Amino acid sequence: MKVLAILYFLPALFAQTDNLSLTGTVFDTNAQPVPSAHVHLEQPTERKTWDTETRPDGTFHFDRLMFGTYRLTVNLQGYFESSTEVRLEASKTVEFTLAQVETVKQEVDVIARPEPINVDSVASQDVVTNEIIQSIPYTGRQNFLNAVALNPSVVRDDDNQLHLHGSRADQVRYQMDGLYLTDATAGGLGSNIPIDSIESVDLNLANYAAEFGKSSGGVVNVHSQFIGDKYRFNVTDFIPGLDIRQKRIADFSPRLLFSGPLAQHKLWFMYSGTLRYINSYLQDIPTPEKRRTETATDQLLKLQWNLRESHVLTM
Repeated sequence: MKVLAILYFLPALFAQTDNLSLTGTVFDTNAQPVPSAHVHLEQPTERKTWDTETRPDGTFHFDRLMFGTYRLTVNLQGYFESSTEVRLEASKTVEFTLAQVETVKQEVDVIARPEPINVDSVASQDVVTNEIIQSIPYTGRQNFLNAVALNPSVVRDDDNQLHLHGSRADQVRYQMDGLYLTDATAGGLGSNIPIDSIESVDLNLANYAAEFGKSSGGVVNVHSQFIGDKYRFNVTDFIPGLDIRQKRIADFSPRLLFSGPLAQHKLWFMYSGTLRYINSYLQDIPTPEKRRTETATDQLLKLQWNLRESHVLTM
């Protein structure tokens, strides 16, 4: 009779062990349901797998499961994957919390700075940085050549022409971002460059490329300011100097720099300009020669167009 009783309840026992269910809900860190998340269920011992996706309310369901240990994994693009082991001895309900992947973004404007010592270079080279041109006080701060003349290898004559290592003025080549700026008739710099537009000046004094062979004295290579995707506006020295005795403006030398994108990541511009107004009054000279006025301007407009990743047009 006992054997018949066991045989009677045996089918019901197996029916129960093969009819378990696993239900769950997936939330984000704000306790909001996460739909369309992929849910993978695996039973390592039996090597069986089940896959489903969460419903709009974040729930999922597996049925017709047996007793045993399962590995449950939930993943969704933009969230960290979450996984756990579930021991099924009866139907069970679980909850998952997915943490969203965080993206840290930081923009940095990288501006070139010279290396303290370049052991791979055998050529004699001096560098005048933006800090020297704009920050160190020197006579005639509207002209960057006055800052270049502070180098021990440079001599400036009475005509404001530079001589590198004792060379003649017409033996020095001037260029800006590869553009030839030497005065073809008398030598020297063809036109002054606003100092706010200058990033650095390299003085190549020996062993430079053959394309500069006619410039036996050296090459003065000017690098313009970096232009990025952020707008920059700078006004300097905009307060005029007054001659209290004559009740007039004695000098006025403002500088302006404005740069930024015309089209993000594609087209940029930079405008830099300076004005020099000097009103001199000489007491011992007869009228009307007592008063002398000098006005001059320097302007630079730069356009940079990124045609392709490897093709950049600069004007």
